[in-house]
Amino acid sequence: MYPIKSGRANEIKEANCTEEGLREIDNESRYSFRDRCFLMYEETNYKCLNVLRYRKALLVSVTSANKENLIFEAPNFRELCIKFSSFTKSPKLVKIMMYDTAINAVDCGDEASVWISQYLCGTSEGIRLGYFMEDFCTRLNPLEYFSKKNIDILSFYENMRKADSGLFASLSSYMIINSASVDDINNKLLLEDRFTYANFRPNIVVRGCEKYAEDKWKWIKIGENVILRNFKPCVRCHITTINPITLEKNKNSQPFQILKTCRTVKQIKGHNFEGDSPVFGINAGLFVSGKIKIGDPVYINY
Repeated sequence: MYPIKSGRANEIKEANCTEEGLREIDNESRYSFRDRCFLMYEETNYKCLNVLRYRKALLVSVTSANKENLIFEAPNFRELCIKFSSFTKSPKLVKIMMYDTAINAVDCGDEASVWISQYLCGTSEGIRLGYFMEDFCTRLNPLEYFSKKNIDILSFYENMRKADSGLFASLSSYMIINSASVDDINNKLLLEDRFTYANFRPNIVVRGCEKYAEDKWKWIKIGENVILRNFKPCVRCHITTINPITLEKNKNSQPFQILKTCRTVKQIKGHNFEGDSPVFGINAGLFVSGKIKIGDPVYINY
């Protein structure tokens, strides 16, 4: 999971599956983070942070010392400890632009802004942090977003629902990757261009199935209770070319370039609504909540 959109991954062994996305198992001694409950945005235009411009954002993480105190960290940089109540007691609501769609966020305050700006820009302003707070923020509506692009696409992706979006996720509350598909793409690349599933920032990685089997999955059951539904292949961009650990951008623009030769929307789904964009992994929404953990069996309905 990714407590901060565009931030460092937090690999977890188990999690609660909620409609809004993954949530850490409840802990009495500290705050339980949700997937993409924070975001970084540019102060001048209120747009979500451009990771291609600010690669160091991929290394920003947040933990909790207790139920009240948050600790933001970044490599070789001072940590920031702030209280939840400093920005939730009297919430300041701001409108953030995500893919030409306005969404609400609660600004995390000037202290957080100075910290993230100094780390990313070397200045005391320019970037701010936002938080998803219930009763104040609303999730992106994928139906509304796609209807602005092309109303016909909604009839093509007929399983898409308003409830399928995450908190500050780009589209869906869950993004699932098939490890066999990762292996197949890697086998087509030079050793220097190979990557890991982390380049695609998934929530769930499934092992033990055929390559690209996920293209045809309809329903996915994980463990004893959790049931998700595949509603759309995940469209990819050049962020996949950045190593999330070293921050190096692949000099051959891989794996983005090879995906454009064999995994475009038209090739996989047979339509031109999204141009020649490559796809990898699937967007899924939750139908039955529960807990999942590493090693759970995965059941598929085609």
